[in-house]
Amino acid sequence: MQNSANILIVDDCVEFASSTATLLSSVGHRVATSLSADNCAEQVKSEKFDVIIMDINMYDVDGRELAFDLKSTNDLQNTAIIYASTRRALLNANIVGSEDNYLIKPFTKEQLFGAIDAAMEIGT
Repeated sequence: MQNSANILIVDDCVEFASSTATLLSSVGHRVATSLSADNCAEQVKSEKFDVIIMDINMYDVDGRELAFDLKSTNDLQNTAIIYASTRRALLNANIVGSEDNYLIKPFTKEQLFGAIDAAMEIGT
């Protein structure tokens, strides 16, 4: 595992966000969670994140649209975005097979740690 990262988890499923945050915190990462697009936008404006783990299908927004909006209105040049969703949602969003970082839910902790490490490597 790379150095500690400041990570934002954006997902409308409380259980997913909470359990993923607990797992990442247990290995030394600083983690914040956001359950909505509005809250996410506020957090990104007030804090610098190394990695954002973004759900694709949230009740209030499409995760890719939110990521695009965040990138266009904030300084996220050094922030890696990892999309996390079901295989079907990722395929429908044309993410599987693209250059985007992604995790297929459910994923293992090894896959999660590997995605974080890869994102941090690219960002440095």
